[in-house]
Amino acid sequence: MSIGCAAIWAPAATTGLLCIYPTPPSRSCYGSSAPEHNTKMGWSAGITMFWLCNASPHRLATVKRLSGTLTARFRSPASSVSGFNTPSVLAAPAQGRLASSPASVATHSGKGWATKHLATAGMAAAVLRAAADHLVGPNYYDVRVTDWPLTHWTSALAFTFLYVACVQIGVRYMRDRKPVKVAAFAQLHNLFMTLLSLWMTVETVAQAGRTFGWGKRGGRLWGNVAEEGKFSDSGRRLAVVIWVHYLSKAYEFVDTAIMVLKKNNRQITLLHVYHHASTFFPCWWSAINFAPGGDVWFICALNSGVHVAMYGYYFASSMGVRVSRGVKKTITVIQIVQFALLMAQALYGVFWAPYYRPRIVVELAIFQAFVFTCLFSNFYRKAYMARKEHLP
Repeated sequence: MSIGCAAIWAPAATTGLLCIYPTPPSRSCYGSSAPEHNTKMGWSAGITMFWLCNASPHRLATVKRLSGTLTARFRSPASSVSGFNTPSVLAAPAQGRLASSPASVATHSGKGWATKHLATAGMAAAVLRAAADHLVGPNYYDVRVTDWPLTHWTSALAFTFLYVACVQIGVRYMRDRKPVKVAAFAQLHNLFMTLLSLWMTVETVAQAGRTFGWGKRGGRLWGNVAEEGKFSDSGRRLAVVIWVHYLSKAYEFVDTAIMVLKKNNRQITLLHVYHHASTFFPCWWSAINFAPGGDVWFICALNSGVHVAMYGYYFASSMGVRVSRGVKKTITVIQIVQFALLMAQALYGVFWAPYYRPRIVVELAIFQAFVFTCLFSNFYRKAYMARKEHLP
């Protein structure tokens, strides 16, 4: 179960931050230079923090100072626009009943062990909330896509867990059974993915060009600001192709199903399962919910183009065409270059695009690009370099 646990950890951990704010969706600010903010807070978190901060006067002052410092450190200047310069629950714990209830404070301060640990929990919650303010923000969901199928985090996370569980169950189920003949289905699957990836590549570039007006002022890879308000025709078509790309990541789970049925367990590695699970959620789930436009077009077109080559190779192999080892090696190199470009775009977002919202998308891209680069580089070393070392 180690593969399953490792593949689930990142999506599940990220969900903890993404769901800190249980308020209704507002809209995405990814790529927007003038973000709007939802000022509603998670009341359950607020009430909990008010109670925890009552532990003792000293702890109360510490939590207040710590949370205020972290809030100032993590929040970007853009977080104070559109009415979001109001102090949060954590930044102002000494207001109201807390400031005027010394008897309550004194009562709690005499509880010793409980007081100490409640105050510690309060400080930990302050750190978590300040980090969440920076990474997620009040609410950056784009309301224009919230009613599209499979965009809610619960369905996406459930689908990811189901995928990992089915891999484990399927491998065990097929252990004492003969491989299933799925050659014809695999051919159709690979052909479909090749054509779909080709369409997504062309459509993404075409609609991005129309949306960002590349014909008028020339095209550029990054720095394209997402549309605000109602979608234009091209903006909506760009959002649709990004959504289709997101759904295709769920359909790519079929790759693993084919391997399980064929009992190609050697291919069902940590790299394979983690790649499929985390790419669907939280990576592309975040893209469609927070950034159905803007610079996300780049990685959508890039990834689709890489998949044209990859699934084209799979289709040729399934048809019995003998593909040279050099072609397989080149496809692996292309995949590594893709992750390097993703890392470059993420670093661009860190240093030159502070308007990328929410920031967790940028941090998540850096993390995933680093992990995938390491995993695919390790695969490349074992598959293509280790053999040379063993040659006489």
